[in-house]
Amino acid sequence: MRTSSILSCVLIFLATSSALTGAEPFAGPWARPPQLPPPAGAVVRVSTEAQLQQAVRRLRSNTTILIAKGTYDLTNTIHLRGELRNVALRGATGRREDVVLRGRGMRNENCGSVPHGIRVSDCTDVLIADLSVGDVWFHPITLQGQAGCKRVRIHNCRLFEAGEQFLKANPASPDGAKGGVDEGLVEYCVFEYADTARHWYTEGIDVHAGSNWVVRKNLFRNIRGPAGAKNVGGAIDFWNRSRDTLVEQNVIINCAVGIRLGIVDRRGYEDHAGGIVRNNFIYRAKGACHWADVGIIVNDSPGTKVLHNTIILEDAYPNAIEYRFPSSKGLVVAGNLTNKAIRRRDGAEAVEDSNVTRAALDWFVDPAAGDLHLTARAVPALNRVRARQECLSDFDGEKRPAGALADVGADELQP
Repeated sequence: MRTSSILSCVLIFLATSSALTGAEPFAGPWARPPQLPPPAGAVVRVSTEAQLQQAVRRLRSNTTILIAKGTYDLTNTIHLRGELRNVALRGATGRREDVVLRGRGMRNENCGSVPHGIRVSDCTDVLIADLSVGDVWFHPITLQGQAGCKRVRIHNCRLFEAGEQFLKANPASPDGAKGGVDEGLVEYCVFEYADTARHWYTEGIDVHAGSNWVVRKNLFRNIRGPAGAKNVGGAIDFWNRSRDTLVEQNVIINCAVGIRLGIVDRRGYEDHAGGIVRNNFIYRAKGACHWADVGIIVNDSPGTKVLHNTIILEDAYPNAIEYRFPSSKGLVVAGNLTNKAIRRRDGAEAVEDSNVTRAALDWFVDPAAGDLHLTARAVPALNRVRARQECLSDFDGEKRPAGALADVGADELQP
């Protein structure tokens, strides 16, 4: 092979590798999570995997298992069960990178007794905080609605290398009619692949029949399929009779799909209802995903509001926001800033107001790092829209101007 041909191949490889890996994310809210107060109730301290497994088997209500710094190669899934209330798994240092719960590999089908990292069954008021969990065949964290799991808070965790979904919340019945895991809270967490999933069947958060969840201030990165994989799931998916979900102030980088409230047209019941998607940053580089779809989509989800999000997609997918199906009525899509179209599909109805769909890269601080804060060059997005009552602050929690025109998108440019 001629030297020039070799050089061309190397340059192509490096360009592809760079797009797939991406720049390191900017220091968003997940990088500075607030510290939780000291544990209340009984505290059991562990420093070995054997001690951790024993503490889980003996766990009682009103108890925190406090895990010392270290990497714990799991011999069994950490399974919280026994009709417990007010229980917690916490890393002792308050730093998620200091405590790592690791399975037998997301590509290792011979997972034995460690198919998941953490499983919560018939427990309520559960806290999982300040730790990392991953490299498992199925889910780093799975919540069992059919067993009665309710009110789980996941704070300052890193979920990595998931064989399927990173966080899975199952319904009490397959069609969601008997409900699921309600009132979940996911905040200041990181969901990421080092490269890609092992196949198409992955999502960051996958909740069936859940109501009143809040997903805020998290980073989702590289949730995408390998070459040839299509129909990859979203970074954040709520469906199958879910309702009233709040998704706000998250950053989604190089994921095949961003946020989905509702996925399919149920024609008999609603796949999702209500909820707000606001103040999120979504960025996808050209070539980052072998198969890619929309940034935000609302399907079969009446009454949902999509407000002040910023979406920049550098690949060929034509739409940043979509809403679909005749049952999707009473939608509001307002104040969003994108570089792609907002599209109505399959008979859905929405009020579209004050969206800007021709954003340029130089309007933002560092798109490749997911930093979609505005620069002074974003003149067409500045002072363009009256802030709605449901969205009076921005990505950083800064107030939008009262009684004056606010900026389009998730960020309010500060003087």
